[in-house]
Amino acid sequence: MAAHGLLFNTEEFLSKFWHKVTQSAVGLLGSGARKQTAALTKSLALGLGANYIIDAYLSYRDFKFEEERLKLFFEPEIAAKLGKTADSVTADDLNALGRDNPAIGEALTRNKKTAWVGFGANVLALTAAVVATTAILASASTFMIILGSVAIGFPIFWAVDKAFEWVGKKVTGLDEPSLKEVSRNPSLQHELSVPSQIHYLENLRNHRQTISQEQVFTLFVKANPDLAAAVESRYGGAFAALADDKRAQAIMEMGPRFDLENITQDLNHRLIRVQELAFISSGRQSGVQKLETPHATELERLKSELVAANQQIGAMAKEHAGHLKDKVHEGAQTLKEKGQDAIAAAKEKLHIGKPAAENPVPEEPQNTMQQTAAPEPQPEPMMSRPPQPVLGPQTEMVAKRRQQQVIQL
Repeated sequence: MAAHGLLFNTEEFLSKFWHKVTQSAVGLLGSGARKQTAALTKSLALGLGANYIIDAYLSYRDFKFEEERLKLFFEPEIAAKLGKTADSVTADDLNALGRDNPAIGEALTRNKKTAWVGFGANVLALTAAVVATTAILASASTFMIILGSVAIGFPIFWAVDKAFEWVGKKVTGLDEPSLKEVSRNPSLQHELSVPSQIHYLENLRNHRQTISQEQVFTLFVKANPDLAAAVESRYGGAFAALADDKRAQAIMEMGPRFDLENITQDLNHRLIRVQELAFISSGRQSGVQKLETPHATELERLKSELVAANQQIGAMAKEHAGHLKDKVHEGAQTLKEKGQDAIAAAKEKLHIGKPAAENPVPEEPQNTMQQTAAPEPQPEPMMSRPPQPVLGPQTEMVAKRRQQQVIQL
């Protein structure tokens, strides 16, 4: 209700302001352009009113969108704290918890300030652009008014909008580096608000980066003014401004008060959610149960199943490869044995009808004319020959040739 009342008061103020501006503009213009200026002023006034309504709606829509995003971001913690199921958590539950939790309350406050700064910047920029365009082009033709609105109105609108937005963020404390800038330069983390630091650490973990004790302690210092004052009093400066050795000493001496080492390990092992820091930083607990084993989230479970399936596929492939190797070896051995049997059978067929080992078939002598150094062969003595076995056709031919050689000698 307060927001709607402020919106109506703003509209009333701008309406009166615009009325004064148009009166002054009409008074300054020549008498010949009074009617055209009045018509132009009415048209611009209607256009401004419509644009104010649109800007108010867009700012309210952005505000509700960010509120819904915060609700989803802290949904398990809200459900555990209020004893509800995650599906039944509403934006009202988020706002109720924000009144008790400093970190969540700061996130909601910053969201409201951002909506009002954006709306105010748009209203002032649009008003300035219209007033300037009207004052300059009041007596111009319709075409020149349209052309001048583009050439003059848009640059004025952009310049005023950016300037007021920058001033508004400075005044309301909304100015801080973006998460992308902090990712490139982690030393800027201390300039982030507590909700933004929680988002920053969540981004680190989502990108498989390790969260350090210094990063968690920086968030604790930002969320706890008493801790920040104690660090400054003991070590002679703000924590972010201390030298590396001083910061390490502060973490070593003051970290155990917050169980800093175990909290950091639990974050890196995914035993607790980063959102839990919104409660731990103020000495509270959300009630979300700590996971018993690391990597127990749904994503890690799926990853473990994929790794196990991959290992199983590899083992099956190795097993099938071993079986295939054994089969190939057995087949080669079988072929080898069959080949040896075939060779043996062929040899046995070739040796059918050959004389016994004690009567080998003599080899044909070489030509004696080519062997000058060889002695002359002596004739064999005539003696009775033992009975010969029955020979095959080839063996008989060899025997006859042998007899002829003997006769010639």
